[in-house]
Amino acid sequence: MKVTLENFRKIQEYKKLGLSQKKTATNLSLTLTSVRKWWDSTEDDLLNAENTRAEYLDNYKEFMLSQLHTCPQIKVTNLFFKLKETFPDFECSRTPFYRYVQKLRYDYGYDHYTGRQTKPRKPLPPGYEAQVDFGQFKMKDMYGRLTRVYFFCMVLSYSRMHFVYFHPEPFTTETAIRAHEYAFRYFGGRTQTIMYDQDRVFVVSENLGNIIFVPEFEEYVNTVGYSIVLCRPRDPQTKGKVESFVKYVKESFLEGRTYAGIDSLNSAALNWLDVEANGSYNYSTKRIPREVFMEEAPVLVKVPFRGSIANDFRNVSPNYCVTYQGSRYLLPKDKVHVKEVVRIEEDDGELTFYRAADNVVVHTTKKAEAPGLDIPFKEETRDEAVSLEILKRMYGDNETAMEYIARVGTTVRRYRNTHYRWVIKLSRVYTEDQMEEAIEHCVKTDNCTAYELAAYLIYKTGEAMSRVNMKSSLFYQCRHRAKEIGGE
Repeated sequence: MKVTLENFRKIQEYKKLGLSQKKTATNLSLTLTSVRKWWDSTEDDLLNAENTRAEYLDNYKEFMLSQLHTCPQIKVTNLFFKLKETFPDFECSRTPFYRYVQKLRYDYGYDHYTGRQTKPRKPLPPGYEAQVDFGQFKMKDMYGRLTRVYFFCMVLSYSRMHFVYFHPEPFTTETAIRAHEYAFRYFGGRTQTIMYDQDRVFVVSENLGNIIFVPEFEEYVNTVGYSIVLCRPRDPQTKGKVESFVKYVKESFLEGRTYAGIDSLNSAALNWLDVEANGSYNYSTKRIPREVFMEEAPVLVKVPFRGSIANDFRNVSPNYCVTYQGSRYLLPKDKVHVKEVVRIEEDDGELTFYRAADNVVVHTTKKAEAPGLDIPFKEETRDEAVSLEILKRMYGDNETAMEYIARVGTTVRRYRNTHYRWVIKLSRVYTEDQMEEAIEHCVKTDNCTAYELAAYLIYKTGEAMSRVNMKSSLFYQCRHRAKEIGGE
């Protein structure tokens, strides 16, 4: 909750009177956390904090105004995602950003539509239910012409994991079945039941509970083996999770976006799903869907597909990875670029990744044993000359990095190739900015080893990625050193 200058002065007044922090928070209708934050601060601290955030966001003000001018009803989460997508170095927590945009709307007269609130349903066990719905939206292409796109949405009720697939024409039974197959491949399996509207794509008629399905759809359901739950007519609240997601797709992904073809739209949607829809905090579950999906993925039922899909295309994320059937695969940084499209072929449990632009193989690995895993890129060579060549390709233009590599060779002469390969492996996992910052730390402290590099990365970014990509003994050693770095 935001603490105004008036509230701050009241807090200090109550403090002088001897009131407790809890009593002060109750009297001012503030949270206890907000009162504690400013209890021992000065008025200048409050003003400086507000001014610093505002000054930083003012750098992006013109971009925000251009988006609001193009699409006044754009949702604040969509605007936040567009800023991160357009300016990779943009860093701001969501709460002050939302306040800034709210003030910007008020100052410049951009009205904001607020939709209805939906009621939460009773929690369901993992892998039990998914919800499906369709949507449509009018987009403008680069020439200003209106184009209507249609989309299929599926949401897993337990984890709130989302999937969306766009199509240039209204869905038929055949294309709806194909969308189901894409969704099941994305999740790595199906739930026990799926909830639908009484849509003509699936249902011929319903008479007092006597439901007649479209024959092709009924055959597909019997083949795959899940149960169907149909909502009553004109009762969208029953499947509120997917109804909210349809609205979310329109407001947070489609609004303000220029139509550049259905393939481009689906490619952008996969990146948006990975970064925003499935990678950001869910206010219903109070967790991130991708993290909850780790619990649900093992109980999803594998689906016998009617036929193989020739190719799957994915966008390379900022962490140089792509998501395939619920697992994330890290790719070599020296062979792909962020946001580049790669094509994935699966053959007998082995995945081959190609650059879509020139059809060059960039990586081959075994398919993950279960959905929800992070599969690191493993360097196959143990040749020191090859390791050095790879490092030069990665960091040849960075003088500090090349100095670090040279110092590694002299610091740990006997094991230098092992350290080189660890630097390569860390470079596959962490972003370029994170690696450069860690390398600068090692050079500055004159401690040029892979251990120090890994420890600093743990100190700056947390334990999650390192725990997955390091042996236990090495991880605990680096984590101990990371704590020492934090105390220095």
